[in-house]
Amino acid sequence: MNPIADQLTVILLTVFGIGLLVVEMFLPGVGLPGITGVLMLVAAVFLIWTSYGAMYGLLACLVLILLVAAALVLSLRSARKGRLSRSKLFLKQDAEQPPVPQASSLVGKTGVTKTPLRPSGIAELNGERKSVVTEGGFIDAGKNVRVVSVSGVRIVVEPAEKTV
Repeated sequence: MNPIADQLTVILLTVFGIGLLVVEMFLPGVGLPGITGVLMLVAAVFLIWTSYGAMYGLLACLVLILLVAAALVLSLRSARKGRLSRSKLFLKQDAEQPPVPQASSLVGKTGVTKTPLRPSGIAELNGERKSVVTEGGFIDAGKNVRVVSVSGVRIVVEPAEKTV
């Protein structure tokens, strides 16, 4: 008998299982391809274990671990600088993108709260809705606020006395 034909089920389970694990690596979250790939690999090891015994089952498990590791390394390398890196499936961040404008120019500006600040919420500053925080106090919606400080994306406001 032909040994490849005898183990066609195990070979197919292994190939498709590894393929699904590689696909899962490039998809966000833990999803159906990854779970299905792992189940296929477990089924392949189980079939070998029940057909040939524990020694071959453990050997198959070791070989599968090495094959999965090699497939993941090769696909990561390809995604970084090979054929996968040129694929339209992957998002690329250009090094020449303009920097994100700093919100530090907002310090001293006034605006109106759109939601209650307890202590965080939304305020309209310079005609744009921004996520803001207070230094601990609560401010109702529709009240005037002034920007006290900006640290990264954190915009700190306080109640403003004057009308906007």
